[in-house]
Amino acid sequence: MTMVDILDPLSDTPPSGAPVTEGEALPASDLVAAEVGEPADAASPVAAEAAIAALMEGAALADGATVPAALLEAITLLVGGEIALPEAFDLGIVALRPVVAEAGTMEAVEATDAEALTTQSLFHPAAAGGITTTATVQTAADAFRGSGEVIVVIDDGYSDFYDQSNTIFGYDFSGFWNDADASVDTFNSHGSWVAQAALAEASEAGIIHLKVFADDGETASLSDIEEALQFVIMATSVVNVAAVNLSLGSGNTTSPAFTSLSDEFATLSSLGVINIAAAGNQGREYADGVSVLAADPNVVAVSAVDSASRLADFSQASDTLTDVAATGVAVPIETITGATGTVDGTSFAAPEVAGIAARLSEASWELLGENLTDDEFIDILNRSGSTVTDNGQIEPYVDAQGDAAVAFFIDNLALYDDPFIA
Repeated sequence: MTMVDILDPLSDTPPSGAPVTEGEALPASDLVAAEVGEPADAASPVAAEAAIAALMEGAALADGATVPAALLEAITLLVGGEIALPEAFDLGIVALRPVVAEAGTMEAVEATDAEALTTQSLFHPAAAGGITTTATVQTAADAFRGSGEVIVVIDDGYSDFYDQSNTIFGYDFSGFWNDADASVDTFNSHGSWVAQAALAEASEAGIIHLKVFADDGETASLSDIEEALQFVIMATSVVNVAAVNLSLGSGNTTSPAFTSLSDEFATLSSLGVINIAAAGNQGREYADGVSVLAADPNVVAVSAVDSASRLADFSQASDTLTDVAATGVAVPIETITGATGTVDGTSFAAPEVAGIAARLSEASWELLGENLTDDEFIDILNRSGSTVTDNGQIEPYVDAQGDAAVAFFIDNLALYDDPFIA
């Protein structure tokens, strides 16, 4: 069984003063229960399958059910093997997002019932058309913060020691006993820190936590990660998934890499989802290269820089495989009680880029009525980012800047109104 490591923070300074007593269990999280309520007839596989198929066709959610309720019912029964995947979930059929054709053009699919969906905060509003004013970095910062977008964090779950108000759903794929509890009874919650880094960029985005590590484990199997990615493919039919973040370590490679996850990455990319992976923290060991997962052609590989856009000495990086860099040194984190600290690592650079993806996705849907392709996303970051240096040498990738990226996109809509030529 192939295993993947969690990327431990480097030289981290976790928040101090948290009320943690050794051996004390956290109270059972009521996050999911409070969010979704009681599914109507969750015990009926036939009813669940029909509900999922109806959602795929854009039907209104029955009895005032929320999107997370539909997700909870669907995933519980699907993962439990109680229902088969409806034919409508064939990869490449999606209700909400356009399909990205091979030539890079967008091909619209049958429209969903917009009137039924606009009451749900996780569906894209109707396209607003072009704009006539010149955007500034400040207006970009104010206008698009990831509203209506979802970032999926595939990691070690979440902890109630940290604010979970943006979390809309969680599921535990680790090991054999899959369940709808992605929470962990620990203060050192890597997944919570990753989510905070994403929300620092896209404060209005929703977070889905998919747990692939055991509560006491530091490795995850590729099969569990694959299950999580397959769920994300299904989730794109009911929520707007802008990005998937994998802050996971998987060795080093200097060439593009393919794994058992490559088909899922390719499918998600075709559905307009930006796959993002940390480049890895073994830069002191490897002079060149990135993590194997980050080297997949359908994944955006993110290396880490400091606040002055200098490559962090621990960060894995490659002139040909790193797509972009982001801040991964002294990234601030805060507990629910207000205790603060900082963490270092490419784990926390990657979610900044995921946050930018959510912001640009919101802007693209509102202003152009379509999602951005991977090439368009990287092009925007390259045209708006800051120069990265390593020991004084300029690197071929940039330090992504969220506000500048959104401002550049707003001012240059014509560049990304299909067809796009990189």
